Amino acid sequence: MLTDFHRELGTYIKTKQDEDATKLILKELGVCLAKDKDNFVEVLNNAGVPASITDSDITLIEKFSQNALSNKKLLLGASLLINHKNQITNFDGESQVSDAGVKNTYKVLYNNLIGDEEEQSNFIPALLSVGAKLLGKRKENAEQKKADTNAELMKSLLEQRRREAAARVAKAKEEKKKTNRIIIIGSSLVVVTLLAIVIYKATKR
Repeated sequence: MLTDFHRELGTYIKTKQDEDATKLILKELGVCLAKDKDNFVEVLNNAGVPASITDSDITLIEKFSQNALSNKKLLLGASLLINHKNQITNFDGESQVSDAGVKNTYKVLYNNLIGDEEEQSNFIPALLSVGAKLLGKRKENAEQKKADTNAELMKSLLEQRRREAAARVAKAKEEKKKTNRIIIIGSSLVVVTLLAIVIYKATKR
């Protein structure tokens, strides 16, 4: 059984909504960082990007966005991490990582982060003959992609942190209500017991 992530990603791919597909993937990656920092760090390290669990969330996001436009191994690792979080259920009722999901995720990331840059790199001699203006435009485009990637990851991370904080507050309130109910019930039992004693003594007179 497909997850909401896979269904939504599939829809974006079919309708060629590349930007929305990329945002969806980066949103999931931000959640992975918030919930599974250890493996996010491992993805960076396995791709040759030095990272530590002691690095701040902001630092890890910057390391990813700085390398995402040139490191295919990093995008593959991110795709595996996202699909590990969004495992599908097979016919036997077992959860597993979707191979198609990994491929689709990687393809979207590659096409929108690396593809254009790699293609343009093959034409550097031609660009030089045309002039520095086109090279400057390519650099500007790359910087914008990095900034957008960074922004989407940060947005997702902050939203996840907000939800976690709200859940903690709600849980604390519920625990307080339970405690108050126990106190009230306990107090009521004491009152009832005392009343019963008073009535009992009164009947004995």
